[in-house]
Amino acid sequence: MTTGLVLLVTLVAFEALAINTVMPEVKKDLGGLALYGWVFSAFMLATVVSISVAGREADRRGLAPVLAAGVVLFAAGLIGGGAAPSMGALVACRVVQGLGAGAVSSVANLAIGRAYPEWLRPRLLAVLSTSWVLPGLLGPAVAAFIATLAGWRFVFFGLLPLVLLGARLALPALRAHGPLPDAARARVSTSRTRDALAVALGAAVLLGGLSAAESVAPLVLVPIGGVVLLRSLRRLTPAGTFRLRPGPPAAIALNGIMSAAFFATDSFLPLAVSDVRGRSVSLAGAALAAGALSWSAGAWIVAHYSARVAAYQFARAGLLLVALGIGGVIAALSPEVPVVTFVFAWISAGLGMGLGYQSVALIVLSGNEGEVSGFVVSARQLVDVLGASIGAGMAGACVATAAALGRSTAAGLLAAFSIVAAAALAGALAAPRLARPQGGPVTIGGESALHS
Repeated sequence: MTTGLVLLVTLVAFEALAINTVMPEVKKDLGGLALYGWVFSAFMLATVVSISVAGREADRRGLAPVLAAGVVLFAAGLIGGGAAPSMGALVACRVVQGLGAGAVSSVANLAIGRAYPEWLRPRLLAVLSTSWVLPGLLGPAVAAFIATLAGWRFVFFGLLPLVLLGARLALPALRAHGPLPDAARARVSTSRTRDALAVALGAAVLLGGLSAAESVAPLVLVPIGGVVLLRSLRRLTPAGTFRLRPGPPAAIALNGIMSAAFFATDSFLPLAVSDVRGRSVSLAGAALAAGALSWSAGAWIVAHYSARVAAYQFARAGLLLVALGIGGVIAALSPEVPVVTFVFAWISAGLGMGLGYQSVALIVLSGNEGEVSGFVVSARQLVDVLGASIGAGMAGACVATAAALGRSTAAGLLAAFSIVAAAALAGALAAPRLARPQGGPVTIGGESALHS
């Protein structure tokens, strides 16, 4: 079970990171620059929905059927992505991949709670987290090599045998963990699924409006999407999240800001390297790998010094380093700046994410018990993915708008990177609000989570 689940999570991570590297080659082959950002946003928005649906279905049907469905969807998305005749078809296939990836991730985390003794769970969580490190280090370079040697389509096709192997290892062991008893299953509500669908729909409408800046569509789509998104998200997050209420609510909000800033730039860094500076995707892969390594180093620093340094101080330093790294990427857009600046800038941003991401996770996990912890941890995961999706989508909208107005790709990237750098700086200023107040339960929409 462990080998199969870790292999599947590693492959999901590799695919997510490898696509960043080869997307400039995909764009050259398929065109569709206006849909560039949707390749990332569609995957992540589908994951938002899938995480909620998979958790509910795992309670009703057991772990094995949900993992099997996730693997089938992920594999179908890989086949479709590798054979995609257009950028629009690739976006559709990324939706299917995201649905599968969310189910795999959800089952992997549920399995830790249901299939392993309590003393082993922290180690299993660490192993799953580490499953993202190796793809982060090797994925971009391997993807660039495959794309150069055999073409970008084999970045999709090449994962299929390993995905099937992971499923073959994990599924037999998971069959022993069937549906929850009726008493536990009765507690499962469909409201979270509806709200998650509404969040994804609202975000898609909002991003669609931003991407159509040359028309009147933003005046209609952006407000509608924003209202649907915020109303549903409010029910899925602790009360005070939007106001940066001290403690977990502020941590969840800053997690979303941090992810939006980092992944908006991370998703488009290869495009900056190839289209703006005219260098190969291998350099972009090196920058992404360096960022993954420094992210791991930042997480290690927090793990070892969290007893001496306040979490908000780590978070503030992390957000400042993310902003500094994005500033370095902005500078590297200029031909007068050495192109290796991309690598050093992304080392800074990755280190910042390691410091900030780990510290807000500790705040979310501290002081919560029982049902409250489950709700807050789930809210953080949702806002994290949503922030990354909106960040990448916003950056894609900036690039698409620049192209529609006859401006260069560099102009669109400059606008996008400047926006998220400012957001990271604002988050750093708000970091002291992470200090949790004494007493009082975490609440949902104004009601105690214990009574929700």
